[in-house]
Amino acid sequence: MKRLPKDGAAPARAAHPSRTRRLLALLIACTALGGVQGASAPAGALAAGTGAIKGLVTVSETKAAIAGVEVCAQATAEPSAQQCAQTNENGEYEIAALSVGQYEVRFAAPEGSGLNYLAQFYSGRSSKAEADPVTVVEGEVTPNIDAALETGGTIAGTVTSAATKAALEGVRVCAQSAARETERCANTDAEGHYAIGALPTGLYQVHFDPAAASDSYEGQYYEGQTTVEAAQAVPVTARSTTTGVDALLQGVPVALLKPAIVGRAIEGQTLSFLAGTWTNTPTSLSDEWGRCDGTVIETCHTIATTPTYTLTSADVGHTIRIREQASNEYGVGIPQYLFSPPTAVVAAPAQPAGPSGTSPASGPSSGVLSTTANAATAVQLKALLASLLAPHGKSARSARC
Repeated sequence: MKRLPKDGAAPARAAHPSRTRRLLALLIACTALGGVQGASAPAGALAAGTGAIKGLVTVSETKAAIAGVEVCAQATAEPSAQQCAQTNENGEYEIAALSVGQYEVRFAAPEGSGLNYLAQFYSGRSSKAEADPVTVVEGEVTPNIDAALETGGTIAGTVTSAATKAALEGVRVCAQSAARETERCANTDAEGHYAIGALPTGLYQVHFDPAAASDSYEGQYYEGQTTVEAAQAVPVTARSTTTGVDALLQGVPVALLKPAIVGRAIEGQTLSFLAGTWTNTPTSLSDEWGRCDGTVIETCHTIATTPTYTLTSADVGHTIRIREQASNEYGVGIPQYLFSPPTAVVAAPAQPAGPSGTSPASGPSSGVLSTTANAATAVQLKALLASLLAPHGKSARSARC
């Protein structure tokens, strides 16, 4: 039995060597993960001459974390030097490998993300000029570069064809503030719908650009205006949606049906044509008669621009086509030229009757029956019928018709 010291206190116990090593390793690991706020990163974690920033992005009204926000740090001394990162599902981000110096940090919803939050600069500033600079220190991670984003306003509408009333997909719609400080865009979906979010309160000019979707329509501003000066401004209020900002896009003529030639392909015959059918109300139609080598469009040569054309000996052995071009105030139609189906190969006319009045040895090349043959009389037909019905041979009896 061990004897206690005179003062009754238990003897001190030395820490176990293995437990001490485990505690030291845990402390080092926590420091490396940034568990100690504001602590320098461990040697080797950041390249020489660089540092990092990190923070949290939330909704101003609800304090909920926002995923997918783009955070960009731009060097004040070198505007072209910029690095970005996106917040994770917890609203957290970190931008590493930043050169030592001062930065302007911007928080924004990426275009096409569907996030409807207003962009801002650190800390809580609405413009770059007002932004508070963030200092990056060599070998350190600067924490708490946070943002609380406010919900923005939205412009929504539908884009359709003025000629067909069909929805137009892929039209790029952009809203630009009157002061041109803000511009955000969206593309129409398969039903022609679009929505542009993350807009601050103010007035906006809305432009519809179909270039990426179709080259048959012309761009325009809201209410069909062709210039920004004439465009009607659209009011937007944060946390609300301005609906009904629609567009009916006008365009150049687009071919629906080819022109067609009417008449017989025989020398001396007069041909006419039916014009093609186009969308978007052509204001001008230009039709040209062409003489072609066989049926190859590329070898046709213009021979007339009149409403009708009388075939000549020069056309024999060739086909004839109509080449049509349509246009309106927005430009030349699509396609630029529309060709009719070709006629048959033009034939020479039928040869006249010979001197004796008999029919020529061969009929006309068109295959039409001759109209000069004499018709049989009623008496001749009656006599022919009687001869066919009369009995023949020994048992023949007289019969009357």
